Amino acid sequence: MLFKKILPLVLALYSCNTSQPETYAIKDFRKTLQPGLIKAVNNGIVSWDSTFQYIATDNELRQLASSEHPIIRAIALHEMLVRNKADHYNIVKDNLADTAIIAVDRGEFGWAFETVADHLIEWAYWNTKEELDETIRLVVSKHNYLQSAYLILPGLEPQEELYPFIKDMATRPRKLSGDGYEMGFRDIEYALKALAKFKKQEDIQTINQVIKQNHGFLTYNTLELIRDFPDTSYFEILQRYHRYSFYQFSGYRRGGFTGFPVDNADPEDFIDALFAQRTEKSALLLDTMLLYLDHIKHIPDRDGIKEKLVMKIWEDSTAAYTGIRKKVEKNARAILKQREQYDSAIGDPIEIEPFRDTTPPRYSWRYYY
Repeated sequence: MLFKKILPLVLALYSCNTSQPETYAIKDFRKTLQPGLIKAVNNGIVSWDSTFQYIATDNELRQLASSEHPIIRAIALHEMLVRNKADHYNIVKDNLADTAIIAVDRGEFGWAFETVADHLIEWAYWNTKEELDETIRLVVSKHNYLQSAYLILPGLEPQEELYPFIKDMATRPRKLSGDGYEMGFRDIEYALKALAKFKKQEDIQTINQVIKQNHGFLTYNTLELIRDFPDTSYFEILQRYHRYSFYQFSGYRRGGFTGFPVDNADPEDFIDALFAQRTEKSALLLDTMLLYLDHIKHIPDRDGIKEKLVMKIWEDSTAAYTGIRKKVEKNARAILKQREQYDSAIGDPIEIEPFRDTTPPRYSWRYYY
């Protein structure tokens, strides 16, 4: 009889265990720490003027890393990386599922939104390449919604175990606007570039389709994809870029601050991509560019762009480019003569002994960029 009375109570107690990690509120910490926590939350941004992390103990930092507020979590985790230089691997691995969006202070560049996990990955170091590679496999296969998963892709060598995840990343929507337009194509470009490395014929049509759907947002990543893995089916993309983007070059090289898609690729990126086609069609388009660059005066650095185009044609012996090679011969020889005069004028370069870093190697996410 007693057993029958106790059993429901035991079952009730077990049913209350939700297996959720313990979280902490500001009131759970000592009073001398609370003003700094309140200030960080009120600021609403992960910035360098937060102070609580400097007076928190290691144990308090571990508790703060489980705070109910993502700003506090991000600052605490960052400080844990600073203090615990030996074990970034486990700190990152244990927090990859933290997808709360935070605002992060970027100094003179303003601020940006990113997940807590992405912020952690950005600042972490791994003691061995094996630990870094294991983290990459985990992120790409299990946490590939993170921006870090996309950023790492172009630098990776093809790994068949990651192929299905990369193809999914390349073909699924990334960040749709309210009207259904793709606003995250730059991330998708990284995945397309990684997908092309597998050199699977069936993927060419997929890559082509995704690029055409987002043609107005192409950057150098797409042009490098077409350059490194040329296929005649990409020529329509190049034609469209030539017509609508090439002559719109503003003078700002890629990596600048305008934010306009035409500033996310250099004219030379397009020249390299078109040149890699090595067909009669690409020869005709190159010939057209030679003509237009002579007559369109408003293009910044027009002479430098034309010099790149002329020398690219002159130094190639592809049969398809034989005709236009003859057209640029006079200009090419004049450029070579000018380069020789310049080299003889400046003399031999001074040899400087290279700097030798003797500190133990550490690996960051940017190792593969």
